[in-house]
Amino acid sequence: MATYRRRYDLFVNHLNGYVQANGPQNLLQIKQIAKNYAIQSRNGEYDITARKRYCSLFYSYCWQNNIPQEAMPEGWRLGEVIEYDPDNEFPEDVHIQKSIRNKEKNIRRVVEELGTIINEREDENLTTE
Repeated sequence: MATYRRRYDLFVNHLNGYVQANGPQNLLQIKQIAKNYAIQSRNGEYDITARKRYCSLFYSYCWQNNIPQEAMPEGWRLGEVIEYDPDNEFPEDVHIQKSIRNKEKNIRRVVEELGTIINEREDENLTTE
């Protein structure tokens, strides 16, 4: 968590410097700055790590600045964006599709585990009453 916080703080410093030099930026411009910053942080590579970083930096910025979901760019509202390809630039990429399937599989597994834990606790409560 400290690494992420440090990375976000560095992005905010970068953004503040950019705003001081270039004036106020709208939300789409800030999204592009986050993307460029993430690519720069990966030595110019726009790989999955850069895309995930871009996604998290922009979402964090919006959250920290109380940007409502309605004001988010199209495709960026909660549940719409895919962190592996936030701007939907690589819809046919096999690696991205595999990452999405694995993430969905992991989410289903966690939900099933939580359901099992809840059911077990309910059963314990019923037997102790």
